[in-house]
Amino acid sequence: MTDYHMYFSIIAEPLESQLNKQGYTLGENPERYDTMLKHIFAFHMNGILTKSEADRALERYNKFIRKIAKEMKQ
Repeated sequence: MTDYHMYFSIIAEPLESQLNKQGYTLGENPERYDTMLKHIFAFHMNGILTKSEADRALERYNKFIRKIAKEMKQ
């Protein structure tokens, strides 16, 4: 179980920064996960994904990130 919060938005700070403040990390090359998120938003805003498809993609993205996020070693 994870006890951290993430904000998914085009204007939110990068996920790695959000997680680091809460004692977690995405590991190597965390920028790629922000790029994935930006693509979901871009596809929705440009009509490639419907609202329901984008919502489903964000749910899957959330599960994916929660699976790979690791607690930082102190």
